[in-house]
Amino acid sequence: MSNLKTYSFHSRFALAALKVSDFASEETLCFQASITLDGKKVGTASNDGHGGCDRIHFTDKAARTLFTEEAAKLPLRERFDGKKVERDDEDFIQWLLAEADMKKLAKKYLVYLPAGVTEPTPEVGLIKRGRKRAAKDDIVALRWLETNKPDATLIVA
Repeated sequence: MSNLKTYSFHSRFALAALKVSDFASEETLCFQASITLDGKKVGTASNDGHGGCDRIHFTDKAARTLFTEEAAKLPLRERFDGKKVERDDEDFIQWLLAEADMKKLAKKYLVYLPAGVTEPTPEVGLIKRGRKRAAKDDIVALRWLETNKPDATLIVA
């Protein structure tokens, strides 16, 4: 019997048309993306990579309100001083960026979160998929994961 859990991506909001510029990223990630709600574009998010806040703009006031409500539902975040605080819109954008990265990786790899990690992060485990996503290779990789990382969370995209 497997102990592997699967990670559920945020179901309504996502980032589309994501462009990341690693060479321009200095203190923060330089990116530009469309914010979608149920597949429909409702806003944009961007950061110029020079250490400032993310710029988040919505075309629909109701979507903006829902976005803020969804951000507040995320697990509490621990600050540098150890105090737990609610997530804000910028935290939610970072959450969606990490999810987008995990979805991209899942096309070539079996991606898993290490034991104890419950939210999207760039620090994921990767197992190379077989050629052309061969099912028999994925089964072998899953068995390895179940045996060697039994408390991991599998990313299914």
